[in-house]
Amino acid sequence: MRDFTGQTTGHRSFLRQLQRMGSVSTIAIFLSVAASGHPVSLSRSLVYVAGDEIRVTVEVFLEDLFLFHDLQPNAADCLDAVTIQQGIELHRSFVAERFVMQDAGGHRLQKSQSINVNFDVPVGGVPLTELMSHKLTFELRYSPAASPEFLTFSQRFAGDDGLLPAEMQLTIKQEGGDVLYDKALVTGIPITQRFVWDRPALTEKSSDRERAVWLAQEQNKTLGITSYSSVYSFLYVEDFEVRHEILIPLLTLQQILTLPHDGDEFFSREEQQAAAPLIADHFATGNPVRIDGQDARAVVSRCDFYGLSLTDLARRAQPQPVPLSSARVGLILSYPLSKAPAHVRLQWNRFAKTLWSVNVVVFDSTGGYRKTVTRVGNNNIVEWKAGVRTARAHVHAIPAEVTSQPTFEISSGSVGLLLLAVAAFTFRTAKSGLDRRTVMAVTVLLCCAWAVRDSGFGKLAVPVGRRPPITNETAEAVFAALHDNIYAAFQYRTESDVYDALAFSTSGDVLQATYLKIMEGLKMEEQGGAVARVKQVEILDGTRTELTVPQQSKAQPGGFAYRCRWNVSGTVEHWGHIHARTNQFEADFCVESVGGNWKVTNVDIVDNRRVHFSTGVRDLSETVDASL
Repeated sequence: MRDFTGQTTGHRSFLRQLQRMGSVSTIAIFLSVAASGHPVSLSRSLVYVAGDEIRVTVEVFLEDLFLFHDLQPNAADCLDAVTIQQGIELHRSFVAERFVMQDAGGHRLQKSQSINVNFDVPVGGVPLTELMSHKLTFELRYSPAASPEFLTFSQRFAGDDGLLPAEMQLTIKQEGGDVLYDKALVTGIPITQRFVWDRPALTEKSSDRERAVWLAQEQNKTLGITSYSSVYSFLYVEDFEVRHEILIPLLTLQQILTLPHDGDEFFSREEQQAAAPLIADHFATGNPVRIDGQDARAVVSRCDFYGLSLTDLARRAQPQPVPLSSARVGLILSYPLSKAPAHVRLQWNRFAKTLWSVNVVVFDSTGGYRKTVTRVGNNNIVEWKAGVRTARAHVHAIPAEVTSQPTFEISSGSVGLLLLAVAAFTFRTAKSGLDRRTVMAVTVLLCCAWAVRDSGFGKLAVPVGRRPPITNETAEAVFAALHDNIYAAFQYRTESDVYDALAFSTSGDVLQATYLKIMEGLKMEEQGGAVARVKQVEILDGTRTELTVPQQSKAQPGGFAYRCRWNVSGTVEHWGHIHARTNQFEADFCVESVGGNWKVTNVDIVDNRRVHFSTGVRDLSETVDASL
């Protein structure tokens, strides 16, 4: 373990520099407080995070000991040396208990050794009027099992009754890098900081280019979710669905709703199950959405509870206890549509005591834009209007032009004479055997039948030979159109609409089977079974063959078999990050004429493999901030 006592001249320099930085603001705060006549706990915490040790220095005024521990002055209104030493011992436990650091799992870090206190107690004590002229420094050390990726900081210096205001300035620095955080840490409002250990940290000597590259890598690695106390709001506008996705800290929700909780540091699975309907209903009935002038009804797709691990957002969260201090709730509200929208309007009205503004990002097929909505100033409306869009594939019937079977036309008179000749021959030979008169009669009837074969009366078409198959070019075009139809059906968002669209291209029992097979192929196991949006379908190769007797449906003339290999590229997108996957399929199809239209009457998938998977952040480099 690194010896910070002897090693950190840089750390001590950092502390001295921060002390100088904070002195002016501390004096200003004190003067304003003194003028008001109300006591305030003023402190400063300096956190230095190395890979194997965390060192925390908490600076407080001597007045804190007097206020928090009810120290009694002597007759001269002074705190004597013995009383001050008693207060120091009491404040050791106070600082250790009320300055809290938690790891990514929400577990509180425990100090690795006793707290060291730097303060020379004056022999004659300190008058009450001079308590704010003396500072004490409490040094705490922690030895985490591994270099922390996340730390959550909170302070409860306001006392048990919370009546004494407590202002703490928190400064966080990572070993070898810049100051990461330097802001006020408000009582009861935790902050979370992420630490990067797999690449060099930014320093004051880093160039602008190095900073840009580092920040871009960080943005991509964190999937764009870089603040752990902010509310994220994403409005997705698609051709057959509008989706509003909200990522909100659990502590923020507790300011809005009364959620069931037993008061400990974790939100249990049972508490999550009880809270989810309350949260879903709160947002489904608020933040109203109007689509093309009509109020839209929200369908709650998901309400999940997430910890700090960024991989949690890559798939639907598994039920598990989450730390109250850093947990977030991911809510997805869906608005299914039967046609592409022209105008969407979102009104953000679900604010909270500490939530005065929200950055909303609107995404559509061409890009998107940001807008900051606020609680005041009549600025809580986000609107989207359709521009020029590329037409989506239209699902339609494919008329079947089946090649006719060859026929021989003959008059009905000829057919009658032929039948009469056959009957006469059969009757005469059965009765008296073959004789000359029978032969002559049958010959005459056959000659008459031949003579009237072309007469215009009662023409009959007599099939001769097999029906010629359709050409390979026609079969390829028919199959490609049906294949496009099948995947175009999945642009709709409700099951009934998908079924109606599939009915144009599939027949009978294969309709439901095709729906289930395609849906299974679009599910991303990496996303907990989320169904991908189809972005591209590419036929790689195909071979037309003839239908076998078991394949061909009775009473459905014409048709062909087709073996095809194709790629399907789809995406699952939530909270501004995209998971893209390409799967390759190979299957045997039966295509036949049903009711005058070509339809797939059987599908047998023989191979299904993943050929690509990636995760990225939606590119907002060209978006416009509508609040400007």
